Amino acid sequence: MKHRVAIVQRDIRWLDTEHNLQALEQMLGGVEADVVVLSEMFPTGFATDPREVADRGSVVEWMVALARKMDSAIVGSVAVVVGEEYRNRM
Repeated sequence: MKHRVAIVQRDIRWLDTEHNLQALEQMLGGVEADVVVLSEMFPTGFATDPREVADRGSVVEWMVALARKMDSAIVGSVAVVVGEEYRNRM
């Protein structure tokens, strides 16, 4: 069995989630892959203060919607809020 894997590396606009997600959608528009691998902290870059950028669901929802649209599995890490703490989750 063969799988098509798309590994995505692009310049991230620092702390600009909306721009980064839109840019990724455009970049992936014509890609056909079974698995799409996004870079670590792809929506924001590495922020020293996660309170500024931690996802409360919208980035994960974006990933799910894009995965359905592309019929692909999508992986990448995102800073998320877990209770009162912050985690870097893939």
